[in-house]
Amino acid sequence: MLKSCVNEQIIASIKRDIDEDPHISVRELSDTNGLSYGTVHTTITEHLRLKKDRLAGRNFDRIQDLAKAMNSELRTIPGEDYRGVFLKRCIGSHGEYFERL
Repeated sequence: MLKSCVNEQIIASIKRDIDEDPHISVRELSDTNGLSYGTVHTTITEHLRLKKDRLAGRNFDRIQDLAKAMNSELRTIPGEDYRGVFLKRCIGSHGEYFERL
C-alpha cells in the first residue's frame, strides 16, 4: 500500500536510506519505503533539499577547471552534512572510496 502524506518518519527514513547509499535511485527509495515516486521526489527536493549532481556528465578540458568546479560544489554542502556522509564513507572504506569512483 502506498502512503501519500509526508511526515517526519518518512523524511527520516528516506534520509537514512540516502545516507547509507548516496547512489540509491528514487525508484528504489519508492519501492523500499512503499511511497509513490512523486512523494519520494518531493521529499528529496523540498524537505531534504537535495539536488542532482551538477557535475555529472560534464567534461573539462583542464584539470584546473575540474578542480574549480568541484570546489564550488563542495562549498554548497553544509559542513555537518559533509562530515556526516562524505568523511564517514572515506574513513569507512579505508582509503578505497576514491579508487572506486
